[in-house]
Amino acid sequence: AETLVILMVKEPHFWLKSCSREPRNFFELQPFSENDQGRREDIPEKSKTLEHLFMALEHDAIIYPDAICLWNDVVRSYFNDAVYSESQAVVVRSEDFLFRFREVMDELAAWGLV
Repeated sequence: AETLVILMVKEPHFWLKSCSREPRNFFELQPFSENDQGRREDIPEKSKTLEHLFMALEHDAIIYPDAICLWNDVVRSYFNDAVYSESQAVVVRSEDFLFRFREVMDELAAWGLV
């Protein structure tokens, strides 16, 4: 039996707001700055805000110029057939899942999800 992979994605602005709503939401995003000696200085946990997502950050040992670049990399992988086969994966926007649930479920049913 084949498995249908449902890939959830948030609209970038909604995702940024979700990530920065509470300092604990940064748990895998580590924004940082560089000091005068060029050394990395992590932003203190309790100080992280939305603006820190528009500066360099580390996620999963990869340095990104900002959170939008991270979002782009993640979403781009959803459309890479070598990562997720087109015949076994669908992308669902979180906003549609929240606000158009019936339509999303009807579309998933059309893929054979029961």
